[in-house]
Amino acid sequence: MDGPNIPLEILRLAEAFVFASPEPVTWKTLRPLLPDHLDPTDVLEALKQHCADRGVILVEIGGAWTFRTAADLAVKLQPALTETRRLPRVAMETLVIIALHSRSPVRKSSRSAASACPSCRSTSCWRPA
Repeated sequence: MDGPNIPLEILRLAEAFVFASPEPVTWKTLRPLLPDHLDPTDVLEALKQHCADRGVILVEIGGAWTFRTAADLAVKLQPALTETRRLPRVAMETLVIIALHSRSPVRKSSRSAASACPSCRSTSCWRPA
């Protein structure tokens, strides 16, 4: 299951590295952590087999490796992980300005009309383009 020549400790190291990495892992980023006699691609393939029956699986996307939720569990998890969040007021005001003036320049008067604080006279918060 783990690949014939890949020690469990190396698989654990690779697993921790993929999990902790902020970006998907390539063989080049894994290479410095491994002994010279091991091929990073073989280690990643062995790790993929090692994780195949778990809730989180290792997948290759565009030459880089990352963990993803197993497809059969994603549907079951979706209701628990779906969260409806409202946009902050400032973001909504920005979207209103964009929607109302998408074909014409935005002026201070139109920003003030859509803003919650039309009396804002600070020049530091508004500079025309």
